[in-house]
Amino acid sequence: MPTDYTLRYLRYSDSDDEDRPKKTLAGWAEPDEVERQLRYQEDEIDPDELFGEVGDPDLEVMFGPRNKFRVRSSSANWHNGDGVTKAEIEDYGRRMGFRKD
Repeated sequence: MPTDYTLRYLRYSDSDDEDRPKKTLAGWAEPDEVERQLRYQEDEIDPDELFGEVGDPDLEVMFGPRNKFRVRSSSANWHNGDGVTKAEIEDYGRRMGFRKD
């Protein structure tokens, strides 16, 4: 099986040259195998398990220290009780098909 996958500069006339031998396609790149893997990944993989839960961004790391990132008053403080619950996360996982329980 050839292992040279180097791409050379293509001219317009090269795209229609059917007389040249084709390179052997790797097994994992066969259309049926690609489709099988995509279906498996779509149906079975929970992104939270793969990548972990997404936390709150640290705006000071992203933009540097600024006064507008100061502590918010109670009307803008969402850290006390307003957030996604464990039950909501589990329900989402079940609805998306990531969890079967």
